[in-house]
Amino acid sequence: MRAAADTADALGIRVQLIRRPGHRYRARASRPAGGHPRAGRAPDGTLVYLCWTQGSRPWLRQATISAAADLPRAGLRRLAQGRAPDFGSPAPGPLLLICAHGHRNVCCARLGGPLARALAREHDHVWETTHLGLNRSAT
Repeated sequence: MRAAADTADALGIRVQLIRRPGHRYRARASRPAGGHPRAGRAPDGTLVYLCWTQGSRPWLRQATISAAADLPRAGLRRLAQGRAPDFGSPAPGPLLLICAHGHRNVCCARLGGPLARALAREHDHVWETTHLGLNRSAT
C-alpha cells in the first residue's frame, strides 16, 4: 500500500491513515501468521475512502483494494482534479475523523482518543486519524 500512498502524494492527494477508535498498535511479532491487526483490513483487502471536500459539491466513495495496483493511476489523477474515480462505490454516509496522533500534537492523543471512543458509542462511522495539519490555535 506504500506505493499507492506515494503515488497519491506525488499527485498532490493528501493521504490520511485511519483506524477504529480504541485500537492500539501491536508489535509485529505478535501478529498472527498471515493476519493483519489493523481495523479496516477486510479478508479480501484494505478498505479505502476517497473524497473531495472543496467547493460546493463534496463527495465520498469507498473501495476495497488488495494491492496498490488496484488503485489505478488514472483514477488517482481524477481524484487529484476533484472528480470521483471510476472505481469503488458511494460511501454509506459521512465519516467523523478525529485526530489522535500524539507524535505530532500531544493534545490530539490526550483529547482525540477519548473523544473518538465516546463518539463511536453513538455513531458507526467514527475513525481515529493521523494528524490533520491543524494546530492548537486553529481548534
